[in-house]
Amino acid sequence: MKIRLFVIVFCLACLPLSAQYVKTKPVMTQKINLRHQSSIGNNSGLGLEFKKKQKVLRNINTSHSENLIKEVAQKQKKLRQITQMWKEYEVPLLPPVENVKKRKQLFDSAFICLSMADTLSYIKYLKRSVSACYPLAMYAYGLSILDGVGVRSNEDIGLYYINRASESNCPEAICFIAELYESGDYGYKKDSIMALRLYEESARQGSFRGKAVSGEIHFDRGDTLKAINYWKSAYEQGVEKALIKQDKNILAQIAYYLGFLSSLDPQKEIETRNYMRTSAELGHVGAMCALPTIYYDSHDNDSTILWGIKPECRDSADIQYIVGAAYYVKGDFDNAETWWKKAAAQKQPDALWWMYCLCEVHNKDSLLAFDYLKQAVDAKYPDALNDMACCYANGDMVEKDMEKAKELFLEAAYLGFGEAYNNLANLYTYKDYIKKPNWEKAAKYYQKGAEMNDPAAQYNYGMCLKKGKGVKKDKQAAIHWLTLAGQNGYNEAEKQIK
Repeated sequence: MKIRLFVIVFCLACLPLSAQYVKTKPVMTQKINLRHQSSIGNNSGLGLEFKKKQKVLRNINTSHSENLIKEVAQKQKKLRQITQMWKEYEVPLLPPVENVKKRKQLFDSAFICLSMADTLSYIKYLKRSVSACYPLAMYAYGLSILDGVGVRSNEDIGLYYINRASESNCPEAICFIAELYESGDYGYKKDSIMALRLYEESARQGSFRGKAVSGEIHFDRGDTLKAINYWKSAYEQGVEKALIKQDKNILAQIAYYLGFLSSLDPQKEIETRNYMRTSAELGHVGAMCALPTIYYDSHDNDSTILWGIKPECRDSADIQYIVGAAYYVKGDFDNAETWWKKAAAQKQPDALWWMYCLCEVHNKDSLLAFDYLKQAVDAKYPDALNDMACCYANGDMVEKDMEKAKELFLEAAYLGFGEAYNNLANLYTYKDYIKKPNWEKAAKYYQKGAEMNDPAAQYNYGMCLKKGKGVKKDKQAAIHWLTLAGQNGYNEAEKQIK
């Protein structure tokens, strides 16, 4: 009982103290907090700097989080776009048996649809051919995507399929990639070495265009033999196969190059003609304009006229002259005159000369003939210079002028007309032109004409050697020149040899 009472008394005695402690505890806690803040704030401003750093860190973390969220959202959006985009270009999978049997058939069906302007069916069949792993279909599908044929245009996906075709050894795709390295299109870095390597690889795989371009590059680099080998291979391939219009233009150019190179060898006349005809038939204007001359040189006058009167050629003064010459050889002087007049109107030297001859011999119109002769002289035509010199020497249609005649004979001779030397020499031997013959000068000019293979000059120089006029007698040399004159059609020379 005493113990119990003691406990109660002890509790009652402690009660005010406990109540006081409860009341002051919050106040003491508040003071401690204030003291803590006060002590930090009073330490040389470090408290404020600490707060600023905390604020900056919170801003950085917030900004970084926002950027990260935006970046992830953008990537997700782009991924969804790419996924959606690839769904548009994806191709169906075919059973293995269909892969083998139908891939080319599907590819051909696709282009039949394209030729009928049915692009939807074209893409449908093309996709099925691509799914059958047909390299040419992959290449065609890639081009269709690049150009937006039947599908939306997309460079990345188009190039993806073209590269797949290239990796599958599709020669056309390899050639296309080579063109990108050469041109620098679609973001490819220009690389002429890589371009040539790929062109040659496509040529080895059978690409017509690869062979054509490889030949052109080697030709530009001066390797003509390698160029001809590539071009001949391309030519044979192009002639055998049906080509698209663009490749036909390339074939025409190749045939023209081969024809031109063959023309440098006189023994390849037939080869030259065949190449040029192929090129002309494919529409190459240069070959069309070359054919009249080629046929005229081979004495095929009908073919000369056939190609010469084509619209692409008939405005050329040189071809007009050749067509007139072909008509003249056939004995059709009216048509010859028609075409020569056209050429003469353009101051074509050969046409001016032959119009002079035609008017002088056939039309008997000396005034018109002389007018054409003067125009031919102005054009420095050697035959015309020689004939005009004769006019001055004889006083025909002009006043006689021996100095002018000598000047024109020399000009014609310098232009390669050997007969002019013979005529000039005659001015020093004939009494009609000189009172006292000058055989030394005459023999010198006869010799020059003889060396230019003029039969009359060879005969006259041979006679000078035989008789010792202007030169020392030399029987063997005389026989040599007289023999040459006879071989060149000067009949009198044979009598002098005997």
